Amino acid sequence: MKLNVQYSTFDTQAVKDFIQEQYTIGTVTRCHYLLRGMNDTYLIETERGPYIFRIYRSSWRYDYETVAFELELLNYVHRTGVRVSLPVETRDKNDIHELEAPEGVRFGVLFTWAKGTAIDMEAEEMCCRFGREAAELHSRASEFRPQSRRPDLDLHYLVDEPLKLIRKHMQDRPSELDRVERIASTLKNRVKEFSGLDWGICHGDLHGANAHIDQNEVTHFDFDLCGYGWRAYELAVFRFTLELRYEEDKEVERRWQAFLDGYRSLRNIQECDIAAVPVFVGIRRLWLMSLSLEHFRDLDLTGPVGTEEKYYQEELKGFEKLGL
Repeated sequence: MKLNVQYSTFDTQAVKDFIQEQYTIGTVTRCHYLLRGMNDTYLIETERGPYIFRIYRSSWRYDYETVAFELELLNYVHRTGVRVSLPVETRDKNDIHELEAPEGVRFGVLFTWAKGTAIDMEAEEMCCRFGREAAELHSRASEFRPQSRRPDLDLHYLVDEPLKLIRKHMQDRPSELDRVERIASTLKNRVKEFSGLDWGICHGDLHGANAHIDQNEVTHFDFDLCGYGWRAYELAVFRFTLELRYEEDKEVERRWQAFLDGYRSLRNIQECDIAAVPVFVGIRRLWLMSLSLEHFRDLDLTGPVGTEEKYYQEELKGFEKLGL
């Protein structure tokens, strides 16, 4: 009997051989499976230095254009002077592979290594620096006009589609699902109350861990969630990360204000955008919840008896803390 495969993992030796065959990056000395997340990330070590090979989940990035959009943006902002992890072309001048997996085609891209270490958000001065980097990225990407398309980071993408996934996975929890439905409706209505919100290219995942600093130079990477969207949502991603990391409001606020100060040193933020951030923090939580249920069940909901129950309780408590 043949059963469908939802998510497979490529063998590291096979990936190593593939990279060696496809790229002119010197001798590949090691391939290490680095991270299981939205996609599979492999560390490729060569005689010339390290690279990153990302294999996108087929259930996540199933449209070639969505991957091409990301690479177009990376190449564009690089040309404007922003330091980013860039896609690497193959011997045949291609940058996106279509890899056959049991669950279907999965796209693969090799990226340059982002030198340095993760930015330490413990220090206010680094939060300020990261705010400046975010502002620079937004400013430099303002004239980006892609040939490829991917969905905008609008209410359909951030609320409607995630809610469909949440409904699918919470059918056996009607009372909790009803609460999530009401939360989603409240968030949508609150966003619609704002007018004139800043709109443009967003990284989509600027929580701080997707940037490395080396000798005072910051390099951004992992633009998988990029797209056109509200800049208030982009700022809310960072704010939400602080709220998850620090229990005391004062610890959140002083780092948040440092981030905003850094951003404002290069780019203006409208008052309406600041006012909208708490709403988008709630939307970020809802969106991430749908990701966990659809793509990360093996990471977030699988474990000893009671793991799934604990997950739902913590999510609902999180919304409650936001006043939802």
